[in-house]
Amino acid sequence: MTFNYFQPALSQLDVTVDEISELLHIVDKSEENPIFCEVLWVYRLLPEIVEIRGGYTIFENIEIVKDEGRILFHDEESQSLVTGKNVCNYLKNAQKIAVFICSAGERFSVLSKKANYENNYLKGYIIDTFGSLIAEKSADFIQKEIQKVAEKQHLKITNRYSPGYCNWQLSNQKALFALFPENPCLISLTESNLMLPIKSVSGIIGIGNNVNHFAYKCRTCSDKDCTYRRLVVHR
Repeated sequence: MTFNYFQPALSQLDVTVDEISELLHIVDKSEENPIFCEVLWVYRLLPEIVEIRGGYTIFENIEIVKDEGRILFHDEESQSLVTGKNVCNYLKNAQKIAVFICSAGERFSVLSKKANYENNYLKGYIIDTFGSLIAEKSADFIQKEIQKVAEKQHLKITNRYSPGYCNWQLSNQKALFALFPENPCLISLTESNLMLPIKSVSGIIGIGNNVNHFAYKCRTCSDKDCTYRRLVVHR
């Protein structure tokens, strides 16, 4: 299977000061606000920090077994993903499955740890939040690339789903990684299923004639650390 690799520029992700300010609940965007000044400092540093990489593979010979909460990939020696019944239900009409992975790079974690070590916890938190946002924006970029391919075939896509969300157990991350080339986009997986660099996103997207793309139900989601939930719930 072909792995489609991308290395988008920061300018292609549309990361704005207003968006990060909303994530951090900053109302006063003046030079008199020291918190906003820290945000501006990190924002201007972004071109030196980001190392965005990502890619995807589309599998066509798939089978979604809803009752078992399992997706079978018949072209890969019947390899399967145990996503759980929730995700399988969202993907139930998919004819193809795209598996994707992307990263904002490791420098966010390095600089955040450095700031915290120097007792500058505010700067560390801002850097970490930027890293999370850019990782999600990178996933947005990959999703749009998958959508372009689907639309050329007059197909639609679903939302993207990742291990650790929607009751898809994080332990199944290893099975997902088995569908990627070795060391995809310089992203590795630890024994505890943690991706390195930490600011990385992996997951799947359904493709088909009768699939649906829903607004994220952030207010009912149990994951309190999701970047999208932090944006939506507090609006």
